[in-house]
Amino acid sequence: MLPHVKPLTPRVGVSAVSSPLEVGAERAPQAAQDLAALLRAAGCEVVAQPPLGSADQARAAGRAWAEAHVDAIALAAVSWFEDYLGLELLEECGAPLLLWPLPGMETGPCAEHSNSPVSCGTCTDRTRAYSGRWPAATSEGKPWHSCGPRRSTAACAGSGSVSLDSISVG
Repeated sequence: MLPHVKPLTPRVGVSAVSSPLEVGAERAPQAAQDLAALLRAAGCEVVAQPPLGSADQARAAGRAWAEAHVDAIALAAVSWFEDYLGLELLEECGAPLLLWPLPGMETGPCAEHSNSPVSCGTCTDRTRAYSGRWPAATSEGKPWHSCGPRRSTAACAGSGSVSLDSISVG
């Protein structure tokens, strides 16, 4: 490294986003703290804001991040949320927006139960058992998938579930 060049430290706005009435929304404060800790450990400067669940909260966070001149915004998506939250935020601060979804997020019934009012027990159990960590694999060492280990992505097509089979989280 050149002696006169100071290394750049990314300044990242961090929060969580959810629809307050959705299952799992109560996890927003802890998820935002966990995400902030991961980013700090990676060498980022974190500018934290309270969880976002309304347009007013999103606008206020966006203004605060614009004033702080953040390089990017990272939001922990803890439940389904309305798209206007992101849009309101971006109206105030045009920094790149990164979403960090929680594994096992309950987004509705899996494909197995798409015509039923119940959701698959595996999804529901994992949603409620969130331990504050983003695992790269199940306890059996198999790649994590939001509807259970080793279930194919096609099995959840159209259910709103996201496959994390190809994502490695440290």
